[in-house]
Amino acid sequence: MSNVVRLEWFEIDTGSQVGLSRCLENIRMEQGFGWGYDKGFTDQAKDSIMGAMGEVATAKHLHIYFGCHVNSWKEPDLIYNGKHLQVRTQQKKNNNFLIIRKNAKPEDLYILVLENTPEFTIAGAIYAKDAMQDKYLTDFGQAHRPKVWGIPQQDLFPLKEILKKELV
Repeated sequence: MSNVVRLEWFEIDTGSQVGLSRCLENIRMEQGFGWGYDKGFTDQAKDSIMGAMGEVATAKHLHIYFGCHVNSWKEPDLIYNGKHLQVRTQQKKNNNFLIIRKNAKPEDLYILVLENTPEFTIAGAIYAKDAMQDKYLTDFGQAHRPKVWGIPQQDLFPLKEILKKELV
């Protein structure tokens, strides 16, 4: 089965609306975007829309429901067979890293999705507990930002392989 998911126009619309709603809620609640993010609203909207579309693509890939959630920062992005999934979406580039922050729950499964709308690549996944190693701890040369675990794409595991192993 392919790890490339093609979203239909209405799925892109859903992700776009959810992403924009998340940004507008930050304004309404008078809070920042988080984690030292210092870009303006246009970049926040772009990144948030891309993230929500990645969640839509992952849900479609796994044949599960996407709940269009807003204001649910402490909840998982998706749930699959009781497993909490955290989706991290980035634009496709030469060298992508899955970013896991210090507040990650060790039992959560983190998924890297690469965006090239309308196509999204489910690049791989890793449990936070397996990623929380000194070798991955970095600030990517941005000393003003908090350190994160940055897992190179080649160190990730195929999503369906991880999920299938656990069902056996």
